[in-house]
Amino acid sequence: MSASAGSNGGRSEVDEAFNGVAEEVRKASQAQMDSIHGRLEEIREKYRKALAEIQG
Repeated sequence: MSASAGSNGGRSEVDEAFNGVAEEVRKASQAQMDSIHGRLEEIREKYRKALAEIQG
């Protein structure tokens, strides 16, 4: 019985570690997406200004 409890405890530690890593990856991915989104907004604004100048 104690072997089973140890096994479950170990599995729980692995799950906890995996979830921690997954959360860090999610945060990093979200930060990258936010950065990309901000850059795209800058490009869109430059495009709009250039288009307005071309169209007069």
